[in-house]
Amino acid sequence: MNHGELRTKVHEHFTEVLKKAKARRDELGPYTELEKERIADTIRLHQADNEDFWDIMKKDYATQQYQSFCDASGIPQKQPVNTQWAILDEIRKAWIGFHEAMLEHNKTFENYDFSTKPSAAVSSPECAQASFSSTSATISKRPPQALSGPPLSVLFAERKAEAERIDGWSAKLSNDYQAWIGLFIELQGDRPILD
Repeated sequence: MNHGELRTKVHEHFTEVLKKAKARRDELGPYTELEKERIADTIRLHQADNEDFWDIMKKDYATQQYQSFCDASGIPQKQPVNTQWAILDEIRKAWIGFHEAMLEHNKTFENYDFSTKPSAAVSSPECAQASFSSTSATISKRPPQALSGPPLSVLFAERKAEAERIDGWSAKLSNDYQAWIGLFIELQGDRPILD
């Protein structure tokens, strides 16, 4: 395998990893300042010399990263030592690009760009419609019709219970979600999610 083929495989693999990470970040919302600092530290660490970086990270981590990439990309794990180092070098560089792309993606939470569609478009025909004038904005709510599912509070309680059982939301994240849902329900009412 030549270097161009290797870079293509790395690009394809990390494009998928990045796509999933962005979708997950869209669910969670923006990074905290501490998270941004940690990502910047991670980028600086990955910018070390290739052999130094993998020496710092230890053999088990290097092996896991190498095997995971080879399995996902279809590259045979048995390679000459020089090729293994080249693969690890490209993985290291790809992680730098990944973290930089995630920090860039995080900036999308800081403002709204109305020239493009949002990443998670709302498709429900019963969503509130906004009408804007030059002096004010008003939102007209449709009256609730027949219930089309459980109310938002029930769905959130189920998701929270599932997260506590499986994902292990942090206390801060759980409290933030609770506050956001509470505020939304206060403003819009406790209605079925599609309403």
